[in-house]
Amino acid sequence: MFQDVHVVVFVGSALLLSYMRHYGYSSIGMSFLMCAIALQWATITTGIFNFFAIAHVRSLLPDGVPKPPYKFAIGLTSMIGADFAAAAVVVAFGVLVGRTSPLQQLVITLIECICYSANEALNVLLLQAQDPGGSMQIHVFGTYYGLAVSLMLYRKRTNSARVTKNPSHLSNMMVMFGTLFLWVLWPSFNALGVSHDSRYRAIANTYYAMSSCTMASFALSRLLSRQNKFSMEHIQNSTLAGGVALGACCHMVLSPWAAVFIGCCAAVVSVVGFLYITPFMERRLYTVDSSNVHNLHGLPGIVSAIAATIAAGIAGHSSSNGFIDYENSLYTVFPARAPKAVGNVLLGNCSLTDDELMLGVVCGQGRSAASQAGFQLALLATSLAISIGGGCVAGMLSRLPVMESPDDVDQYNDDVFWILPAGDEGGDPSNKYSVMTSDMTTQADIVMLTPILSHSNGAPLGHARAASIVTHIDCRM
Repeated sequence: MFQDVHVVVFVGSALLLSYMRHYGYSSIGMSFLMCAIALQWATITTGIFNFFAIAHVRSLLPDGVPKPPYKFAIGLTSMIGADFAAAAVVVAFGVLVGRTSPLQQLVITLIECICYSANEALNVLLLQAQDPGGSMQIHVFGTYYGLAVSLMLYRKRTNSARVTKNPSHLSNMMVMFGTLFLWVLWPSFNALGVSHDSRYRAIANTYYAMSSCTMASFALSRLLSRQNKFSMEHIQNSTLAGGVALGACCHMVLSPWAAVFIGCCAAVVSVVGFLYITPFMERRLYTVDSSNVHNLHGLPGIVSAIAATIAAGIAGHSSSNGFIDYENSLYTVFPARAPKAVGNVLLGNCSLTDDELMLGVVCGQGRSAASQAGFQLALLATSLAISIGGGCVAGMLSRLPVMESPDDVDQYNDDVFWILPAGDEGGDPSNKYSVMTSDMTTQADIVMLTPILSHSNGAPLGHARAASIVTHIDCRM
């Protein structure tokens, strides 16, 4: 399963960002670089915050008992945690792709890993909410961190930058391959953080949620389309929303119909987000989401938080109140609900059955179902607060002149930072209108291009000449 997570982070997510006609090199290449940096930096930041957990444990142990040393724990668990941090980085990168320089993205990545580790440590030490698939700690966190940075970097862009984002048939197929990679591997991604029976439940619940989400995404894409056709943008992204929506509750005891229902809800919020919420955010909230990350990660992540809150609130077993009987696995799913220890918190005894002891259950905090549900919502709140706060700080630092922020006309263009082969459709950086090769045949597009083409040639250019250049470019494409 470790390899599955690696493929999800480095292959599937990178391909999902490769839809832009003239920004494929940067989308995949910079995603690769930032994830590689995040793996190493997150190992350090997580280790530093783990010192707080070690200090807490040492304070609870009586004198004479060996105490754990202050050391970084390097192993499979720490590498998986670093992969999860890299996943949050690539989610935020999707919001900003095409609009930041490598130096800006480096600063954004370094700050995000610090904030991510702080949020994770807060959950481990205090909240103890359940989120094995990272719906709140990865997807919601990465989305709103990226949106906060986007808000800080916002400026009124020319329409030329919007035009160059248009995908080609080939780039759409590349993204679809990424979607299929992620769709197949998502159950493993959600199930990696749990064990015993919880792992089987996580796989099964994610399996049915993603199946229903795919079905609903296809249906809604056509029903809500003015042309009564499928949108590739919806299929590439919304079909994955079911995996995000199950991340926080995938290992909980859910009936198959509940997993199917959650998957359908994720499809609804994702497709509706594409059609209505994203345009509103860009028009009214001055927040540009380059890859529509909010619709794939942010909104379904909130759905997952709500579903996990409800599922935690109705969980119980024969000796406690609850609508769903977890039997001996209640405390493996919700460790904080295990009975409190008598005497020392770490060394004392608590009332556990032999079966629970065999499953590795230890003394907890004695929480009720309602209390655990409240902590699930608290994790959503802390993820939003830390991500937005950290994103605003990173965005303000990224506005400094030394950050080499690309000009409007250089956004979504590989020419600025990459050496392109001769004849590549990325264009020649000395010829500013070469990067605008797209299916532009309307009079409005010609009018929009006229002042840009005039500026690049140094002489006035009429609409007729602009139309001829556009036609020539389209023929070459």
